[in-house]
Amino acid sequence: MDTARLSFDDDLIDFSELLEDALEGGDLETAEARLREMALLGGEAHPLVRSGALRIRWAREGARAIIGELEELAHQVGDDADLHYLLGCAYEELDRFHEMVAAFLESLRLDTLADAESLRELPPMLLDAVEARARAVLDGLPSELARRLSRVPIILEERPHPAIVREGFDPRALGLFDGPNMIETGIPQPTRIVLYLRNLYEATSSDEELLEEVEITVLHEIGHYLGLDEEEVHALGLG
Repeated sequence: MDTARLSFDDDLIDFSELLEDALEGGDLETAEARLREMALLGGEAHPLVRSGALRIRWAREGARAIIGELEELAHQVGDDADLHYLLGCAYEELDRFHEMVAAFLESLRLDTLADAESLRELPPMLLDAVEARARAVLDGLPSELARRLSRVPIILEERPHPAIVREGFDPRALGLFDGPNMIETGIPQPTRIVLYLRNLYEATSSDEELLEEVEITVLHEIGHYLGLDEEEVHALGLG
């Protein structure tokens, strides 16, 4: 295997992740600097460079401005899960539900194929640590809330099931609160918190960071149990 090529690809991926971090922080100037470095390394025609340029334009002008080029790029590259996921997010912004679901399902399919081919197994001890950290979050809640959630199971799954992605669920979500919230009384539906291990694993760079993200994710899902929507949960700093 060509180690120089691997190093080149890793460098591009690192710059792409830095670009994404800058965009998430609203720092377009830094994102553009990372894009220039990517273009020097890989050339402007490289899919990661083109994707980065589209992300910056999206941040400036909205999804409608880039959707055609993004569709073309995803079609040309074909088997890039990140591009199909990005396309799904663009469709979501544009309220194009059926196209969003199709793109998300393709992203999930490609991610799942990569899981099967990957040598990155999830260590059993880490799975135990994830479950223990999640349960510790529930046990550490104020007494009345802890009592209400004391019997809520923590379910560990690799990734979201295609069935819920077909309903519009994010295939790269880190967790799910499944069931009625505390406001919806009298609804005979089970309540559980699901943690998606592969998504958590890929969103973090160390075991400790993963466990910290588990804590944030569980608190995020508890916010939904309290009846908060996504914007209200984010406003509290819970993911």
